[in-house]
Amino acid sequence: MSGRINFKVYNRYTIVEGSIPNIVYKICSFKTKVYTRIKGSKKTKFEWKTVSLFLHSRRCFPTGLAGTIMRELSKNNIEYTYEDMRNKPLVSPVSIDIFPPRFYQKEALDEALRCSRGVIQMPCAAGKTAVAAYIISKLGLSTLYIVPSTRLLHQTADFMRRCFGKDKIGIIGDNEFNISLINIATAQTLWSRIKRGTITYILDNTNVLIIDEAHIINKSIRNRYSLTNTWYRIAMDIDAYYRFGFTATPGKDDSIARKLLEATTGRIIYSISYDTLVEHGYLVKPEVDIYTINNGTLDYTDGTVETWSEERESLILLNDERNNKIVNIAREYASEGKSVLITVDLIEKHGNILKEMMPEATFMVSKTDKKEKERIIEDFKNKDIKILISTIMGLGVDIPTMDVVILANGGKGGESNRSIIQRAGRVLRISEGKVVGKIVDFYDKCTVLRISEASGNFYKKPAMVERHSIERVKAYKERGFEINYKF
Repeated sequence: MSGRINFKVYNRYTIVEGSIPNIVYKICSFKTKVYTRIKGSKKTKFEWKTVSLFLHSRRCFPTGLAGTIMRELSKNNIEYTYEDMRNKPLVSPVSIDIFPPRFYQKEALDEALRCSRGVIQMPCAAGKTAVAAYIISKLGLSTLYIVPSTRLLHQTADFMRRCFGKDKIGIIGDNEFNISLINIATAQTLWSRIKRGTITYILDNTNVLIIDEAHIINKSIRNRYSLTNTWYRIAMDIDAYYRFGFTATPGKDDSIARKLLEATTGRIIYSISYDTLVEHGYLVKPEVDIYTINNGTLDYTDGTVETWSEERESLILLNDERNNKIVNIAREYASEGKSVLITVDLIEKHGNILKEMMPEATFMVSKTDKKEKERIIEDFKNKDIKILISTIMGLGVDIPTMDVVILANGGKGGESNRSIIQRAGRVLRISEGKVVGKIVDFYDKCTVLRISEASGNFYKKPAMVERHSIERVKAYKERGFEINYKF
């Protein structure tokens, strides 16, 4: 291609002057499936839709992708120039009352200060909030720290108050709106106030943006990826020079989630593995017990369409063999004095069934009264509750004394098995006398029998539940978790 290419780099967006190479469009675009229900049927169909992060009317793209675009242009011998139009704020460090950073936290801090933006990837329980506090201390600038839930809102605010004192911490969320140097906010409240136009000053005058559990940047309304994505729009409304995302699961290199995340904050600038933290004694050893559940063969030779909801209901939620196995495993560990968390996704169709089978267990859901939740979690920490069934023990849960997590839900766990790894990681925090974090999962073995339309011959393939099981096992292996197969 010919023609001058110049990039003007701003905090949020980078403007392209002159020719726009195809590489820019390619890196800024992704395809996603859009599902629609077939008229007069319960079945759905999908079509591929291309979504672009490039704003044609303004000839610009998210600055988080600028580095990737420039590297690709250089690889293809395409010449370009760029101008950094950002105004780097003058830092004004503030004192912090916190333990000295661990070696990897210091490494992450140094990279953050050197790069000024990017994703910091650390496993659950590695101390991501502490790293964020070190960054804030070194910069001493107006900070907006976004979290996905009210539990994390208050948990993070309490931690930051201990680090910096009460006067420096503001809260935006859970019916509170107090502004200070370091503001902790829920995405839900920010989005509500952005739509009402009541926080423009904060958006324009924040110098440091920190997104906790940053993988949620891919969460979209209407269950599809688009520029209606509220997390993405919130992040792109904030004109901060320093921009950091913290997560244990940033997504695969070529995933949509990863592209959206890097668009808002930049590339991964620091990463550390479970193995390294276990080796240095910062996490306990993860050990996965996988129990095989043999479900036989589903006969779909009549042309029946395979659906996840039907398979999940019959082979996971209402599977007596599987549920009895869950109950027996939980009771066995509880009898040894261990605390056991059983994670479920559905209340009526799964959680209530397991609760009826285990009257001694406690069941906690999102609708459980706030004070009752606090009491249950405290009793579980103290091992006054031995078996806890829950739909909500994910992000923001800090229970070092938890010994066992039973992943009863099945499924792939979202993109890159994210929710599975997030839940499994909660059991790896160190605690006195604890040497192993036990993760219990199930290999839901099942095949599907079909007739080939082309040849008319019978053939078998793994059912959805087995394909999902394969994905979960793969995720454990990729992270170096020790796996024990049980029958």
